[in-house]
Amino acid sequence: MDYYYRKPMGNGAVASKFKLSGNLNKDKEGTSGSSEEIVSHSEPGAERASEDDRSESVTSDIQAFNCDRCYRLKKKCSRNTPRCRNCERSGAECKYIDRRHKKTKRDDEQEKDEKSSDSSTNMSVFRAMNDTSHASGGVIKQVPSESSSPSEIADNAALSSSRSRRENKRPPLKSLKVSTRKEITSLLNKDEISVANILTQNSMKQRTSNNLKDAFINIPAMGYDHPRHFLESYFQNYGTKYPFIEKDGYLQKFQSLKFDSESIINLDMYVLLSIGCLIFDNNNGTELFSSYFNDNRVQSVVENLNYIEMNNEEENFENLKLFLLVAVYALSSFNEKLCWGVLEVMDRLVNRMRFYIPITSDIVTQERIFWSIFNLDIELSLLANRPSMITPPEYVKLPFEIKKQGSDKESIDIIIQEIALHKLQHEILHWKLKGGAEKEVLKRISADLEKWRVKTSRAIHEACIHDTGLQNCTSIVNLNYYYLLIELDQVSSSESLQFTLQFLSNSFSLFIAKEDASSKPQDRVSICNLVWYVKFFNVIKFTLLSLKRTLIQLHEQCKAEESQESSLASLKLSDFNSNLQLILNLCRFIIQNNYRANPFFARISGCSNDLSSLCSILLSSDFLSKSPNQQATTIKEVELSESRILEYITVI
Repeated sequence: MDYYYRKPMGNGAVASKFKLSGNLNKDKEGTSGSSEEIVSHSEPGAERASEDDRSESVTSDIQAFNCDRCYRLKKKCSRNTPRCRNCERSGAECKYIDRRHKKTKRDDEQEKDEKSSDSSTNMSVFRAMNDTSHASGGVIKQVPSESSSPSEIADNAALSSSRSRRENKRPPLKSLKVSTRKEITSLLNKDEISVANILTQNSMKQRTSNNLKDAFINIPAMGYDHPRHFLESYFQNYGTKYPFIEKDGYLQKFQSLKFDSESIINLDMYVLLSIGCLIFDNNNGTELFSSYFNDNRVQSVVENLNYIEMNNEEENFENLKLFLLVAVYALSSFNEKLCWGVLEVMDRLVNRMRFYIPITSDIVTQERIFWSIFNLDIELSLLANRPSMITPPEYVKLPFEIKKQGSDKESIDIIIQEIALHKLQHEILHWKLKGGAEKEVLKRISADLEKWRVKTSRAIHEACIHDTGLQNCTSIVNLNYYYLLIELDQVSSSESLQFTLQFLSNSFSLFIAKEDASSKPQDRVSICNLVWYVKFFNVIKFTLLSLKRTLIQLHEQCKAEESQESSLASLKLSDFNSNLQLILNLCRFIIQNNYRANPFFARISGCSNDLSSLCSILLSSDFLSKSPNQQATTIKEVELSESRILEYITVI
């Protein structure tokens, strides 16, 4: 061995290196001494190398490169010291230059910034997956064998979950300390944005498809009664509105599961039961969701979904069903950002796979999935007054085979009427975005709405003739009917305040039915979800805008000294006062009887305070008896109250 060196690595370690060359016989005598030197330098107590070792280290390090002359002439260099063979033969000067790339300060700073940005990106992407309250939380990609016991399956699942976390090298979440309301609000926004980031990033990148039937998640022991109530609550509220899940098949799947002890279930069953649990808690005043489920675990399902079309038809069905379940969960948990993000992905997938034409072997399942996405998209688009992203109904060429499929557990007639309702909503949205419609069009849509209400009421009476929740289902039909008439008034030259009164009255009846329920657990229809609250907020907004227009119109007539029928104007203002007072009472009822866990509690509370001030302004004196200047002052006060209220009720 010709050369040996010790090189400090900068972190306390010392690197040793030997180099073999053709001069082995010449330096054979010094081999033993060199060997002794190696042993002595490899002792742990040695802290620094000798001066000779340092010089040898530099020399050997330089020999890793060709000399300067051979490098420029592109000749093979022997790399001998002090002169290589080519330079010795020609008598030229031989110099060795270190040509390794040396990082500049700017490169170091850039690399540091990239690492920090990657860390922050990973932090936001995996927030929903890591922030779980259960010790064995997370999604388990594992197929249990028939002979395995639930405890063994859960242990293996937890082991595979921990391995996947180590492989992904996900950064741990650091504890965050907040003290101000502003910081808390920013953190809540970050949590919502993190889910949006997951959806955006996963939809942009190409990745291998996941078999969702092989993905499981563990749940604690719940007994049998609670899961059964959760399942019934889900189908009672969303089974016909979003008919992508066939009830008979799901009941058979549910009966094969054991909930007496801790077990693992498929992702779709977990999300469905969590939705039913939210509804059950709202109807019965319980708090079971935190005992059995976790919001972050439900949202972590987004990580396991496929954002691209797959070759397997059945996998495409399962993927879209799970997307729909996550969207329905977002409605029940008031998470509008998650709902919009999932809806965008589903619309893109449906258009990409051309689900609006008969393209699959299972047309009934394709219809159920397509019309479920259609209903969800149209309803949210109308509430937000935005163009729909789904295929318009005039382009849909599905044969509508769903009406031929009989079922003992669900009413196909109600499902068909739900689809008809959302087609009417699509038409109303079309004219709203255009800015108006002719009287003949409005009359036709109004007549179609009346026909829909009659057919739906008949179908509900036939399906729920022995059901105790018949009155609640009828109230839901009336609620939807009058809300669409209110929406239709927004594109009409005339408006009726009776539609607002009927909407509020039916809402009150549903809330009172919840309070009058017996002590027995109830699986009833619930309006405590994102859709009803946005409808309620829209009704408040439309009422305030109409009130302001009416006051301005009366003020202009007063300034122009035009003749006006004071009795009709007074009657209209009285109707406004009645509706505003009813809205205020409904807000107060929600505050008093709905728990503070309601995500919109702060919005309702702030809106209630400003509505109370507005009612006081209108009731203080007769608007028509005021002078033009006093009327202008009242209008400014109304506009100020309106702007404050709109800040609270703007959701989507």
